[in-house]
Amino acid sequence: MLKTVEVAYGPGTAVVWLNRVEKQNAINALMANELIEVFEGLASDPEVNAIVLASKATAFCSGVDLEWMHSAAQSDEGQQYKALSLIERLLQTLRASVKPVIARVNGECIGLGATLVACSDVAFGSRTATFSYSETRMGLVPTLSAPHLVRAIGQRAATRWLLAGETFTASEAWRLGLLHDVSEDYELDGNVNAFLGSLTLTQAPCVQQTKKTVQSLDAAEQQLVAKDLVVLSLSAQRSEPGLEGMAAFLEKRLPSWAPPRDLES
Repeated sequence: MLKTVEVAYGPGTAVVWLNRVEKQNAINALMANELIEVFEGLASDPEVNAIVLASKATAFCSGVDLEWMHSAAQSDEGQQYKALSLIERLLQTLRASVKPVIARVNGECIGLGATLVACSDVAFGSRTATFSYSETRMGLVPTLSAPHLVRAIGQRAATRWLLAGETFTASEAWRLGLLHDVSEDYELDGNVNAFLGSLTLTQAPCVQQTKKTVQSLDAAEQQLVAKDLVVLSLSAQRSEPGLEGMAAFLEKRLPSWAPPRDLES
């Protein structure tokens, strides 16, 4: 029985609800495994032609659960590598889904949450949605997320948002192509449903082949294999800044390299 994810079915559609509401859908090992299980199952379901990824929390996804990551970092290197490999597998499973994945984006999308949107095929967002990659502020490197964001919005644009951990708006995400449409909260479901309605006019195998064709033409395809990305991420997390940054986040304090709050502009 699923504990962090719910699946609802409509005509030709499955809605995968992120439902770890108490943690604003921060992804831990259980949630990652359940999402992989669900997406792999839907890929082979002949009744499902499209998958909607949505949230039951006020945030779409607050990123990776740092309690999980910090615990893995405090453990042996093998456990940490296993955790990072699970995240990479989740991202690859989402992106490689043979069925088109439509993200219904509300609220905050932080780090891994924003990357879930980047891995989706089509994304509709609420005007109040926000996006950020805060890894560098925590002494970490967004190694696993970077290839997907670059693929979605291009290297030049991705560089800006990956470097300093700034937050950008739904309007900016639309301008960059991370979101395909931005609407008021009350219009979000209508826009998603309108697109799903358009898909009903298509022939499902042709849609799937079109997705495969588009991905095969991807000029920004990552040159490092997934294993190399995990190794790089592992190195960053086990570094002194990485351990300090995660500890500071969990202890609700500034990391050692951050200026005192009264000196901030």
